[in-house]
Amino acid sequence: MSKKMKRTTNPNENSPILYVDVLYGKYLCKNGKKFDLLYCVVEYDGQENVTDVAHEKSQSSMSEVLEWGDSFMFQAPHLKNNTTTTTNSTHNNNSSSNSTPTTPTSSTSNSALKEATDSSSSSNDTLRVHVYSRKFLAKDFHLGTIVVPLNTLTDEGVTKKWFKLAEVDGITGSVMLKLQYTASDRGRMNLLQELIPENHYAPLVNSFGNLSTRNFVVMFDNDTLIPNAAEIESLLKLVINSETNTLNRNSVMKLLVDSEVRASASNVGTLFRRNSLCSKLLTSYMNYYGQRYLQARLQTFVQTLNDEDEELEVDPHRINPNSDQKVDVKKNMKIVLKKTEQLIKEITDLPNEVPYELRESNGILAQSIAEIFAEQNKNNCVVQTAVGGAMFLRFICPALTSPHLYGLLQSAPTRKAHRTLMIVTKILQNLANGVEFGKKEDFMTKANKLIKKQKKPFTKFVEAIIAQNLTPSVGDDVEPSQLVWSLYNLHSYLYKNWATIVKALMSPKDCTEYSFSILTGSNISKQEVSEILMQLTSVKEQLDKLGEPIKIVKAVSQ
Repeated sequence: MSKKMKRTTNPNENSPILYVDVLYGKYLCKNGKKFDLLYCVVEYDGQENVTDVAHEKSQSSMSEVLEWGDSFMFQAPHLKNNTTTTTNSTHNNNSSSNSTPTTPTSSTSNSALKEATDSSSSSNDTLRVHVYSRKFLAKDFHLGTIVVPLNTLTDEGVTKKWFKLAEVDGITGSVMLKLQYTASDRGRMNLLQELIPENHYAPLVNSFGNLSTRNFVVMFDNDTLIPNAAEIESLLKLVINSETNTLNRNSVMKLLVDSEVRASASNVGTLFRRNSLCSKLLTSYMNYYGQRYLQARLQTFVQTLNDEDEELEVDPHRINPNSDQKVDVKKNMKIVLKKTEQLIKEITDLPNEVPYELRESNGILAQSIAEIFAEQNKNNCVVQTAVGGAMFLRFICPALTSPHLYGLLQSAPTRKAHRTLMIVTKILQNLANGVEFGKKEDFMTKANKLIKKQKKPFTKFVEAIIAQNLTPSVGDDVEPSQLVWSLYNLHSYLYKNWATIVKALMSPKDCTEYSFSILTGSNISKQEVSEILMQLTSVKEQLDKLGEPIKIVKAVSQ
């Protein structure tokens, strides 16, 4: 890690970042005589990072003063288009080839130097490192310029290597540079770790742990302030990493699931269909623990369907009557039903493959349903419908309709494959909900026979994926950079929305109509609200100490 981090002034949060670390020089000399008092001017996209105060006076007002070993972060809006993005890539120490340096002051530049200069004419895809030796009684001596082409950098990749000066007028030597370009969240996580101390968020985490489960969730459960995708994922990472009695995945999920089930008490069919904290967190939870399961059970089916790229439309109203190609919807329906049955078998035959964490959340849901829908839950039918429906609605069906977002395909499916996947998910969701097709989609009624046939195997599958006798959850070890990033996102969310959260607590529509799902209908007293606010004071104190979150990186997934 470098000694000191300099940042651009007024950074654009949306821009990708080019992270440059000028480490040290080696064998920088002329005809065997070493230079001393060396510094560099690092330039990208018209911005100059100057390592000497005297030199700064003759340079752009955007200059920054650095010493050897210091770092600089350039906003790099243009580099994003020139750089290969490799999500979740590993650090690559050889991602940039040796560049041919150029010495602007030399009149004897050879063809190699000219080629390097020409290739660097666009500052959007090159980095210039001007190497100087300080002279107190004369103008600082310019040893030369290293031009680094940046179009070979990969997102998140790290290049750390020696870059040579061209041998012009007897000048030789190299400079060690560390370069990192990042546009993705993982790369930003790593950079954030370097910007803040290791225990930067420890006091904030401790204040979270001292809250009751309800009071912790209240901070994120406001229906008017539903966290975005990055904040939901950050909340999940914090919860699953924690092992306190009040802050762990089981306690938080149970509280949220209970409130979601109560909100759907009049109609179980609306369960998890609201844009609520519970629905979003459950989706994130399933995706986090179930990614490998999706790949094992669905990937072959999706890839085969995409490779075949067949026209399997079953809705006669979607057929172009003027098309030369005739479409047999009855034949297509038979093919689709056969493929769907194969997929159902692939899923239901191996219930033990469902990750325990998902069976655990299913167990929490089953308990809540059994308590709140006690009268309607004859033969456990409501529990089975709710658990199966939620798992397919929030987990399996989204992966089928957008397989490229779940790692099942490298890119979006073809138009024909996507339409077939949409038809398949219609059948699967109706099977999970225990509903047959009717007049609204009469072209799908041929699938009712399959739904009836698969009802018992599906019910057996659902029963097998509900964990019994839930035990206290054990926290998962979240990667440190991910945890820091998650806390940064939560810090940003709370800093921005704290006044709104407090106002919503203090002024509900009435004692039963709060904008917090977990409080709505609980007839909470003013005394209890005061106690909640009192507990939240410890969190507010830590937020005040942390102050405004740094803005060098953006806390939203791109």
